[in-house]
Amino acid sequence: MNRQEFIQEAALRLIAARPDALMCEIHELAVSLANCVYADSVEEPSDPVRPSPTATDFRDDHVQVLLDVINSTENQAKSDFEAAHPSWYYQRRGYAITLRHAFDINGIATVGDLLSRGRVGCLKLPKVGRKSVEALDLALKELYGITAW
Repeated sequence: MNRQEFIQEAALRLIAARPDALMCEIHELAVSLANCVYADSVEEPSDPVRPSPTATDFRDDHVQVLLDVINSTENQAKSDFEAAHPSWYYQRRGYAITLRHAFDINGIATVGDLLSRGRVGCLKLPKVGRKSVEALDLALKELYGITAW
């Protein structure tokens, strides 16, 4: 078994042992275990999809930060539309309001809580649809550079 196969096997076992852990945590644990077993300190190339290890304090941020970004994006879209079509009516989407209610009902208070549920878990929440999750995708990318969660 080579080092990469060991990391993959360790990651699979860690996922089974800790299903609530984030994938970036699983990866870091598997790599550090491989470093111990293979007795080298070669660092794996960083994955552009996962956040950098120094950006771990964002998990304690309140989800309202994300909702504010979604709200401002919606307001900007409304302003742009009204500037282009002054006589037309623009109905605001309200994804931030929908998500706020879903987060309150399901006990999601921090960005870490949201990330632990994942994108698919968030889609399973009542009243949360694809467009709401796409708005969350944009907010996570804009604030933290997270493209896969």
